[in-house]
Amino acid sequence: MTRKLAALYPVQKRDVPQATAVLVDAFEDDPIWQVILSDTTPTQKAGAFETPLLYCSKYGEVYAPSENLEGIAAWVPGHVAAMTPWRILRSGAMRGALKLGWKVARKMEPIFGPLDADRKVIMKGHSFIYLQIIGVAPTLQGQGFGGKLLRALI
Repeated sequence: MTRKLAALYPVQKRDVPQATAVLVDAFEDDPIWQVILSDTTPTQKAGAFETPLLYCSKYGEVYAPSENLEGIAAWVPGHVAAMTPWRILRSGAMRGALKLGWKVARKMEPIFGPLDADRKVIMKGHSFIYLQIIGVAPTLQGQGFGGKLLRALI
């Protein structure tokens, strides 16, 4: 483990609700997520961010700058970057996916589907780490928490 990674807080299962809330807030004003999450309930919004957290908890890693969860970064090795139905089920991320609902999940496909397809072609035969999601609480943005997470990953 690198020293920078050791300086981070590994997000625990008990932290997932708070980590989810951090990501919901972090992406509140993001134009893509505004389109995807328009006309959704708070539970559906939570499902959108709980899913990658649970997935990465099983297949990769989820970290925060400290136990205060100022920000969240979740990543997986490239060979499990594709969130297949079986992996979603096996990771426990189906819980978040069910909260999200099929209607909202279908809104995500035209946005994230082409990105997944391109990643498979461009990265074929390469070893890589896939940053599934990173976000910092809006009130704490600009204070270096996102950079700390990225530097540890890199």
